[in-house]
Amino acid sequence: PPPAPAATAQPPATVAAVARSTPDEPYWDEGLVPKSTVVYPPRGCTIEDARIETPEGTRVNVLRPGDEYVFAYRACFDAPAVGVRFGMMVRSLTGVELAGAVSHPASRPLEFMASGSRVEVRFRFRALLNAGTYFLNAGIVGMQGETETYLARYVDVAMFRVLRDPEALATGFADLGVQPQVEAG
Repeated sequence: PPPAPAATAQPPATVAAVARSTPDEPYWDEGLVPKSTVVYPPRGCTIEDARIETPEGTRVNVLRPGDEYVFAYRACFDAPAVGVRFGMMVRSLTGVELAGAVSHPASRPLEFMASGSRVEVRFRFRALLNAGTYFLNAGIVGMQGETETYLARYVDVAMFRVLRDPEALATGFADLGVQPQVEAG
């Protein structure tokens, strides 16, 4: 009999095809990889597989403006942790923090994560940024004594681009839904 295929750690991820029928569909650009990633020393936790997906689970990094996406990563705890919160941040190429979110308010964090825990963290968001290229940060905080501190922090862990909308009126980084009104004389 033929040898059994080698086991893989995880199934291959679904990636949106680079070839696409229209230029305004979200897709995966394999060249869009950050070269500025900084991983801070872990304190009992690591982050794996940071990525952007469509709501259906297809990996993309070139986004259509206005559509919904998910920034996801896996948190792996090597040590027990208390008061845990997960976070994400979108940054400009020049490092300006544009928008972010946390999984839980500071007043109600996850009470306890056991050593060996693996958690899939997902942040659903709408691409309300104007055309351009952006970075994503991922972080996990927990309480050490009376102080909240990073257990894992990855700066520029992922990169994405928002496609141009030729009908857009917004300028700057974000589309605030401004509705201009111009009245003559």
